[in-house]
Amino acid sequence: TINTIAFTPKGQWIIIYNGNGVHWSGNFPQDAANAILTINKQGKTIDCVAFTSTGEWVIIGNEGYNAYLSKNFPQVVSNEINSILRRSVTQIFSIQSVVFAPNGGWGIIYNGGSNFTSSNIPQPLTYTINTELQFSQHPLVVAFTPKNGWVLEYGLVLYTPAYNPAN
Repeated sequence: TINTIAFTPKGQWIIIYNGNGVHWSGNFPQDAANAILTINKQGKTIDCVAFTSTGEWVIIGNEGYNAYLSKNFPQVVSNEINSILRRSVTQIFSIQSVVFAPNGGWGIIYNGGSNFTSSNIPQPLTYTINTELQFSQHPLVVAFTPKNGWVLEYGLVLYTPAYNPAN
């Protein structure tokens, strides 16, 4: 089972499978690789890896209840992640997915896909997620292409706007 796939702004990639299996491309950022190896040694799962357009990263682990952030990680997103994780102490809130758009926007899917918070995410994506939530569909993963195209996965369904090879 694939847990997550992520791409760096320079095109390196990582695949996390079966909770803590890892396969990455050459020249994968060493600081992110070291954090992933440390998490693996602790026996924790890795649920999400995401990179900003400038190369900072976040790793969500331990079934969505821990976050590991790179140096210089955007403070506003860090604050939102920590706010969600603090709520998980008293409620069953876990983070399923963190995503960064090429334009600097960001989004977090949490609480089993029942909640989505974001800033500066393309309006069609925000509309699609909010529409799916109204019909009790639970988005689990969002990914962006380098040119701001996107794909949304919920349940067994993948949704993307009209296919454009330029995206």
